[in-house]
Amino acid sequence: MQLHTADGALIDLANTGGKPVYLLFSAASCGICAEEYPNVARAIFEADPSACILMLTRETTSTVGAHYGEFTQHVVLDHNIEIQSNVQAMPTIKIVVDGVVDQTINGLGAHSAAQFKHIVESYRDAAN
Repeated sequence: MQLHTADGALIDLANTGGKPVYLLFSAASCGICAEEYPNVARAIFEADPSACILMLTRETTSTVGAHYGEFTQHVVLDHNIEIQSNVQAMPTIKIVVDGVVDQTINGLGAHSAAQFKHIVESYRDAAN
């Protein structure tokens, strides 16, 4: 499966060379999402500076820029129903390795920063 970021880059989820791709499902209209997304993205980059993070939203490019600032380059304007299957709550993260969803984390608030960092570090170490 291929996804296009808001800035035009193409990401092929099936061909990541074993590196995880973090798909964050979010919405600017979701207060918790808008608050948590930058913190989660920073936590992922702290644990793995080479991580590929994509935030999937159904919003417009202008809405994305206003709400996600420095992380806009990681945004996918998502209209792909298949990849949204089993997203039960927002925010949700799906960790995809070579096109396969390896783990789904529904509701990020249930995980501390330390727990989430540990998850990312385990994927980073497995990919190396």
